[in-house]
Amino acid sequence: MKWTTDKAAVTLNATGSANSFTFTAEYASESPAVSLYGRSITLKDNIDVNYYMEMSDSVFEHDAYLEFKIGGQTYKLNASDAAEVNENGKTLYKFSCPVNAAQMSDTIETRIVIDNKTEEEYSYSVKEYATELLSKSNEYPEETIKLVKALLNYGTAAQNFFKYNTDKPANAGLSDTDKAVAAADFAAYKAVIKTDSANSQNKGLTYYGSSLICKSEMTVRHYFMVNEGCDINNYKFSYVNADGNEVSLTPKKASDGVYCVDINGIMARNLNSIFACKVTEKNKACIFRAGLWSVQLFTEGH
Repeated sequence: MKWTTDKAAVTLNATGSANSFTFTAEYASESPAVSLYGRSITLKDNIDVNYYMEMSDSVFEHDAYLEFKIGGQTYKLNASDAAEVNENGKTLYKFSCPVNAAQMSDTIETRIVIDNKTEEEYSYSVKEYATELLSKSNEYPEETIKLVKALLNYGTAAQNFFKYNTDKPANAGLSDTDKAVAAADFAAYKAVIKTDSANSQNKGLTYYGSSLICKSEMTVRHYFMVNEGCDINNYKFSYVNADGNEVSLTPKKASDGVYCVDINGIMARNLNSIFACKVTEKNKACIFRAGLWSVQLFTEGH
């Protein structure tokens, strides 16, 4: 007796004088296979450490995921949610771990889990990635090397500002020359209020201040005080993004009488751009433009 299954030929031979017999055949599926192909860093509106994995098709038949641990946080990414990318004809699966500015020297503990069993474990950091790249500086453009050094200095500045992990500065491996940040004139970036309404009236709304949120995503937050008897819903908030498009902002209550709006997704290349929040009464002229300053100015302590 002969038959085929999944293109594999199976033959059963019976010997002796038996007129009938019973047999059982079980199909053994391919064992799931996962391996690390490479890593990269993405600098967009956030900082991501990317893991590129090779995974056999059978992985997707199981409960499989990557787990990242950094700074007391855990991120779980299912294999089925990974972004599929092609590298030189090879299919890879991309998993990304968000890292905030102060965590660049933090170790990311990564493990691959299939059916509750840890298959592989890795340790890595943004600092380690940058150090590897700088050790091969002759293989990269000068602008790339400058960017990596600036990234490490930025990470160290964030560590000092937040008093976080300061005994492991991200730029520890840089020379004193590379650690030095050149002086700059920030006069053009100072925070100002431009009132467009007649007689400089704020019409029930007062600019209260601004802050910078340095997580994996860079955010500028503007605060406003609403006068008693006035309604935040009577005002429209917006800003002009790096592409020149006006984007609406939704106010959130910060405390009694104080509201805030967030300008999210500020990319690394736009850190020296001006981010102004425009406030208008609904269906009326602009009241004022608030918080005309850049992220670069804020991080310099001006």
